[in-house]
Amino acid sequence: MNISVFLGSADGRCQIYNNEAYKIGKLIASKQHTLVYGGALCGNMGATYRGCKENGGKVIGIMPQFFVERGIGAIDSDEFIITKDMDERKKLLINKCDAAIVLPGGVGTLEEMADIISLNKLKRIDKKVIIYNPNGFYDSIRILFIKMIDEGFLTEENLKNVTFVDTIEEIAELI
Repeated sequence: MNISVFLGSADGRCQIYNNEAYKIGKLIASKQHTLVYGGALCGNMGATYRGCKENGGKVIGIMPQFFVERGIGAIDSDEFIITKDMDERKKLLINKCDAAIVLPGGVGTLEEMADIISLNKLKRIDKKVIIYNPNGFYDSIRILFIKMIDEGFLTEENLKNVTFVDTIEEIAELI
């Protein structure tokens, strides 16, 4: 199975995010799945990459040319795809995966999460989305989804493929 991981290329302020990113890569390798990710060697992306590669996993990195030019790409991935822009990268991250795990990140991560959830809602795809919530990072998103349902902008059915989890063990059960 190909598992896309959406997450930040920064480390964040709490070491827990980097540690958990590494563990996700290790988990994907241990399950003999393929990591599909944004292709960076830095920050939490790099931790996920190392967690997978150091534990014998296969990695597909997808990165826009302008990031490759900055020298931050994991070009030694099993497959490294260079895109023309961020939009093309996001489309490939979604299209190449069988399921996605969302880890803490910034607005790029939020955009990727929103797109895959929206495509599921519109029935353009049917892919599992696991939102990993270490340190309560995504508590506000969970509350926002409840508000969207309460106010009639979403239904529970629209979010049938979305699961919030608080532990790596829960992710292991889902993939």
